[in-house]
Amino acid sequence: MFLHDAITHGRLMELFDMVEDELVGHNVYAQQEVRAYLTLKYIDLTASFLENCIAYLPAEEICAGEGFVLYLCEAAKAAKFKRHRRPMAQQLQAQTAMYFPRYDEMLTKKYQHVLRTTEDVMQLRFSGVIFLAAATLPGVREDIRCELRRKGLSYKVTLVLDKTLEQRMQAALGVPRLSKPAKQHKLD
Repeated sequence: MFLHDAITHGRLMELFDMVEDELVGHNVYAQQEVRAYLTLKYIDLTASFLENCIAYLPAEEICAGEGFVLYLCEAAKAAKFKRHRRPMAQQLQAQTAMYFPRYDEMLTKKYQHVLRTTEDVMQLRFSGVIFLAAATLPGVREDIRCELRRKGLSYKVTLVLDKTLEQRMQAALGVPRLSKPAKQHKLD
């Protein structure tokens, strides 16, 4: 179950600030380009972890998030955050759009490009970008299934489990997932 953690959020924001200062200060990117660069870096890294999976796996995105946090630590020369990479990755995975304001827009462009340019149906079926889009963007799962059928796939593809998709949509809205209430015992 994901609950927003204010301490982890503070660490992430501090780390992002340090990376932005580093990249802008060394004239690697202009200020307005840094967050877009980091967003694409996160999408690409996550897609590479999801590539060739059977379906979207939240654990794979968390592993990719840990790698992304380590990348940020190296870029900012901030080793102190490395030990917090797991909770930071979990928070990034659960509330990605909070940390990357144009995440949905950039992921949409990326997945549409993959759909248009990939002719091999099996390559498309196991694409990490496709899995990430199906698990993140509302309504995309059905669009992707239609495109896979159009390209010749004869069976219904599981891109992301219904329960996982529901949990991700709730997390994106900031709604914590509630566990089932414990059984109430009647007193005689």
